[in-house]
Amino acid sequence: MIRRASILCTLGTILTMFIAAPLESTAAVPRPEHPRPDLRRETWLNLNGRWDFAFDPGDQGTKQEWFKPDSEAFDHTILVPYPWESPLSGVECPDYKGVAWYRRAFEVPKNWTGSRIFIVFGAVDWECQVWVDGVKAGENIGGYTPFEVELTNRIEPGQTHTVVVRVVDFTEHTQPVGKQVNWYTRTSGIWQTVYLEARGIAYIEKCHFIPGVREGEGDTNRLDNIKARFAINDAQPGDLLVITSSSDPEQNAVDEDSTYQAQFHDDIAIPAETAGVTDTEITLDDPQLWSPESPNLYFVRVELQRDGIPLDSVTTYFGLRDIAAKPFRNSSRANDRGLFEYVYLNDEPIYLRGALDQSFHPMGVYTWPDDNAIQYDLDKTLEFGLNFLRMHIKIEEPRFLYWADRKGVLLQCDLPSFWKWSEESKQHLETLFDRVIDRDMSHPSIFSWVLINETWGLEKHDTKESQEWLREFYHRAKKTDPSRLIEDNSPCRYDHVETDLNSWHFYIFDPKKAKKHIDDLVTKIFPGSETNYIGGNKQGTEPFLNSEYGGVSAGSGDRDISWCIHYLTQYLRRHEIICGFIYTELQDIEWEHNGLMNYDRSAKVFGYDEFVPLPEDESPFNVADIFEENFLGTDLDPLHVCEPGQTLEIPIWLARFDEVESGIVNVDGRLTGMTVLGETVDIPLESISHRIDRRGVHNLGIMQAVLPDMPMAGVIGIRCADRTGETVARGFATFQSLRNDAPRSEAVDAKKFVRRWRPNDLLIQDDSSKDLEVVLDGWKVSKEGAAQLAYEILLPEEVVAAGIGGIQFTAELGARAGRGKIDWSSRAKEGDYPQTETSKRWPSKVLVKMNGRIVGSAYLDDDPADVRGFLSNLTNEHPSSYGYLTTIRVGKEDLGALEEDLRKMPIIRLELVVPEGTPVTGGLSVYGERAGRYPIDPQIVIETKNEVAN
Repeated sequence: MIRRASILCTLGTILTMFIAAPLESTAAVPRPEHPRPDLRRETWLNLNGRWDFAFDPGDQGTKQEWFKPDSEAFDHTILVPYPWESPLSGVECPDYKGVAWYRRAFEVPKNWTGSRIFIVFGAVDWECQVWVDGVKAGENIGGYTPFEVELTNRIEPGQTHTVVVRVVDFTEHTQPVGKQVNWYTRTSGIWQTVYLEARGIAYIEKCHFIPGVREGEGDTNRLDNIKARFAINDAQPGDLLVITSSSDPEQNAVDEDSTYQAQFHDDIAIPAETAGVTDTEITLDDPQLWSPESPNLYFVRVELQRDGIPLDSVTTYFGLRDIAAKPFRNSSRANDRGLFEYVYLNDEPIYLRGALDQSFHPMGVYTWPDDNAIQYDLDKTLEFGLNFLRMHIKIEEPRFLYWADRKGVLLQCDLPSFWKWSEESKQHLETLFDRVIDRDMSHPSIFSWVLINETWGLEKHDTKESQEWLREFYHRAKKTDPSRLIEDNSPCRYDHVETDLNSWHFYIFDPKKAKKHIDDLVTKIFPGSETNYIGGNKQGTEPFLNSEYGGVSAGSGDRDISWCIHYLTQYLRRHEIICGFIYTELQDIEWEHNGLMNYDRSAKVFGYDEFVPLPEDESPFNVADIFEENFLGTDLDPLHVCEPGQTLEIPIWLARFDEVESGIVNVDGRLTGMTVLGETVDIPLESISHRIDRRGVHNLGIMQAVLPDMPMAGVIGIRCADRTGETVARGFATFQSLRNDAPRSEAVDAKKFVRRWRPNDLLIQDDSSKDLEVVLDGWKVSKEGAAQLAYEILLPEEVVAAGIGGIQFTAELGARAGRGKIDWSSRAKEGDYPQTETSKRWPSKVLVKMNGRIVGSAYLDDDPADVRGFLSNLTNEHPSSYGYLTTIRVGKEDLGALEEDLRKMPIIRLELVVPEGTPVTGGLSVYGERAGRYPIDPQIVIETKNEVAN
């Protein structure tokens, strides 16, 4: 039976570019850290590691008593806590749905005698039953939250026992499964840590610390005050809860400066309720608030005592912070038709700068490979200039939430969507929400819950039935967790019902369409408008933000994002009424390629550091300059078209949301670029000044630049500094002043002649041009693999007659890897052109021949695509692709022979050859002046010995 089930498994890896580590290398316990930093007992034992495992496609295991400790059905092993679909599990069966069994032996420490013993499962997807020593001990339904089974009367400390777990997961559409259906690799079985825990005869079940709760309209929050709520199992009259300051048990792994011991006047002792929950309020001296800038946490020890004797204790923590939606103060406009709100953190407006995080990993799928992987993603979030993540339709594990709390990353958390509307699916989602709140109430990083994503599963959302259910669910969620903002539905169909946040999604690559979409929508955001709402429901003054955007959607293929990130974010930041954004997404996932990182977390190259001119003492421009709280923008088109010699007017504006001190800011900048003759241009811009005295969007004035009287293209880099010279924000814009009638041949001076041609002109049509790609309106030609492109260049006879003193060939050349660059070939698109990566290169070596002689060669380092290829974004073909400025000057020996050839016939046959069998055969691309990075056509420059006759 096991062998038959194994046929269902993919013998290769889920991703061919990832190879699972051999099981022998995982002898140490995987995920050894305590799984609940927010509810930590010192008496615990990790059960992760190698378990016996068996698939049961015929569901015969129960009948055949596989739950017995000596069953011979288990002839496979699995590495817990990784789901059976994942490479790290050692099973890697992404196609199997159904029943599977787990088994392992364990021994409870002898010194736990007298304690109550529990086995805790962090998460098992979806339904499971648990046997201990062949006797059924418990069961659970639900795939995201923990459950436990008491073993006290079933085991003997110091003796060996056996636990068997039966799991059923068909990933039904009525389950809250998120993108496990119709999208990406599923997660089944045990996927979070399993552990044993010793507790007292009466014990602490729950510790919730709830900051910033408003008891009624007009109440002023006391940010030195936090509400504490405890649930005690088997409490008796006279039992006390004693709360004392503590420290983080993992302090050596974190920044000591952001850990505060709770300063109480005295230890807090309160009676433990014998039924229900115990509530109290804690007031702290000199409170240190939690925020992304200062993620201050207070660690406490909660001990249950009876007659002065400790029965049970846990270490937990909390952060002091308040989340609310409030009218945006000191706005330049209160919306022409009424006020608008922002999200306020600790009574200050916070501009929300987020990324969608689907939180999959190629090695563990839903399960993080290790604790460092969690920290890496959160560190990268901050490095990218973001202050929050939208955890997308997946409930994250507690250690992720712990590190978000520690590092200061705000979280908006989606419930996983169901896909089929039914009473069962609604009940599953409501139950899940209750269990998630029960586990995660205390995390200060979580500021918002999203109940539904894009109306998934709401098949009748155009009827009152689903709308009223969603309204009831919203109010139920508000009552369950009044400390956070609730969004009913994160919509792509403009269909809110009732919500604390008025958000919307869009994916548009075309700059003009994107700008019009945003500008038009902003005009419709005002109290009483029905825009973005359904069923006759209307807007109030809820904060208006974007909750998904990008130029590359899930179905757009594998292409560069560095270009569209800039202009789309600029369009959003231009409007003060928009209080935040969520870029899609933090990392690629399987066949979706819009992440700020690759799926394996290797780096993408954005190219801003080389591209944007800045003063030498400034750090290079990077993606964080686009996503940080201050944004410096222009009102120019993403690739602004102008004329040679024109005085270019550049409207400058600043979105400023840091702590503003009233004063003057100064903006300076540089214009850099290249002419069609390959000459570089570098022009400082005259600075402008403006007074800033509030948070918001400010028009700073107009900068001017006089362009050279020569067709060119380039970038304008701008920098805003405060009165001390400290940088406030940086930005850029690109431009081109190219002409359709640029001369193909011209005398630069009396002794220099230039012959230029478009890449698809002058080509010799023979076998060498077979399979040649011609794209970008003919401004780029390319060929994969071994390549040979031949051009025939006719020179004026008078130039040859003046004597050939030098010949130079210049062109923008690149490699052409083609489908070799695609990470997920089964979902390849015609428009795919993957962004430059640090870990993967596709180099090529090209030989340059003139009239049959090799006159030089060039090594082309890669086939890149990033913001530097801005000229390639005039169409959707090969977006952002570019090459390397390549110059070959003919040596003296070859020059004499060429001159002799030209006297006989004034034609240069130029061949660009990537030969077969060379160490690198990455193909060849030739760019013209309206493609790639440089505004130049392939060109031959002839220097003559004598002046050329007119």
